[in-house]
Amino acid sequence: MAPKAALAVVLMLCCASVAFATYNKCYHDGDCKADNQCVYGVCDYGKCIYKHKNDGTSCSLGKPCIVGDYCYKGDCKVGKPVVCKQPKNTCEQCTCNPNDGPKAQCKTTKKPAGSKCDDGSKCTEHDKCNSYGVCKGSPKYCPNKGQCTKVYCDAHTGQCKNPWVPNGTKCNDGNHKTEHDKCNNGVCKGQPIYYG
Repeated sequence: MAPKAALAVVLMLCCASVAFATYNKCYHDGDCKADNQCVYGVCDYGKCIYKHKNDGTSCSLGKPCIVGDYCYKGDCKVGKPVVCKQPKNTCEQCTCNPNDGPKAQCKTTKKPAGSKCDDGSKCTEHDKCNSYGVCKGSPKYCPNKGQCTKVYCDAHTGQCKNPWVPNGTKCNDGNHKTEHDKCNNGVCKGQPIYYG
């Protein structure tokens, strides 16, 4: 190689090396800023070296109604849909609408009238929301087993109860040949009529 050509090559390499060093020049880690949330830079002998953050490190893709974005192998991965805490009133629902944009949050709204709900009572059935956002059910039907029992719904269990009325309670056994009909252990009985 001619002396002039060799000198030109040396100058090119030298300039290229200087340009590369200038581009990576740093004095401390703060000079090495990465555009990627899941990458960080360190200053090593005046040059920036970029490394992946630990897998699982928190990041943000800015997607509405998504939480828990995380780093994986240097990339930010999408997390999970946000779980909105539901209100005690079962005629209300709390949801996050992605159409609200990046700042979307959980919002509570009324369910449509007629929606199924739970009024919290074990002695009602067919519970539905009304137009005011209140849950109401119809009283549970408990059949009566006769004159000598009373019927009610047990609020603790939701079961129908048919306890006896007190013995001696007046009733009608439906027999025209008896009189002084009274309840006895849940059964209505009268005394035979004697015709003298």
